[in-house]
Amino acid sequence: MEENDPRKPDSHGDAEEGWTKVNRKTTSKKGNLHTGVSDITSLYVSNVPVGIRKGELWKLFKPFGKVIDVYIPNKKNNAGSFFCFIKFTGIEDVSAFEQSLPPLNIINNP
Repeated sequence: MEENDPRKPDSHGDAEEGWTKVNRKTTSKKGNLHTGVSDITSLYVSNVPVGIRKGELWKLFKPFGKVIDVYIPNKKNNAGSFFCFIKFTGIEDVSAFEQSLPPLNIINNP
């Protein structure tokens, strides 16, 4: 990969896997936007291509679990790349879930 390749893992991720570990965050039903969902696991994804749509990310991550939300902030992370959060529900074993995810190269073809 070239040095400025947006698919290259940043220094915050695992250089081999291209993923960044995010601790599981469980939100109470009272403060949860997803009514009735109490077991939400958020996946942080870095090096997201400029202009990618939520629907594209939703389809890409749907095979790995029940996706309930995709959030793409309109800003860059500290490494200077765009990022997103994919929220899943029903993940029983977060460690096994993380290990089951293959390295992904997301290429935006407009």
